Amino acid sequence: MKHFLIDATENCYMLLGDQIKFPTLLDLVEYHEGEPITMSGGEQLLKPCGQKQGHVDYSALFT
Repeated sequence: MKHFLIDATENCYMLLGDQIKFPTLLDLVEYHEGEPITMSGGEQLLKPCGQKQGHVDYSALFT
């Protein structure tokens, strides 16, 4: 499992460091179900992984 940061500014969504802008988060996800997130790693979105209810801790994303 890998984590990717999504830039949600300027009324669009894009992966941090990417140039492709999407009008919705769903559009971004659907695009990367079939197209690699990075060319070097070839990662694709295969299945969603939800979060458990309760306190959300994003600090682990930056370690």
